[in-house]
Amino acid sequence: MLHKEFFGLIFLAFVAWIFLAASPEKRIERGCAPIAWVGNATTSLSSLVVPSQQTKVQGWFNNLGYGCRYVTWRLIYQDAYNEWLATQGLSPDAKKPADDAAANPAQKAASAPASSTPAAPAAPAAPEKK
Repeated sequence: MLHKEFFGLIFLAFVAWIFLAASPEKRIERGCAPIAWVGNATTSLSSLVVPSQQTKVQGWFNNLGYGCRYVTWRLIYQDAYNEWLATQGLSPDAKKPADDAAANPAQKAASAPASSTPAAPAAPAAPEKK
């Protein structure tokens, strides 16, 4: 019976480690870390047993890790990102101007959620020469 408590405490420590991350990107990375850990161990074992298959096994785990990060982002952060796109006058599906958001320019002043802020803001337009 003691093993249940031991593994339960390890799991709770893992969950706490995920939520103590400073940014959403880091939380996603930490949440999918076990896939990378198992992938590294499996890739190492495959290089010992069947060296010719090492790159294939590594590719499988790389794709699995990407899938984990993508699914986690879609489940947790995509709604906030879509709302932010709408405030910028863009449609979440096609990245084209949305009719309702484009009609209300006051919405464009809203800031993006921390999890979906673009890497760099657009540069202001250069003044016209007269």
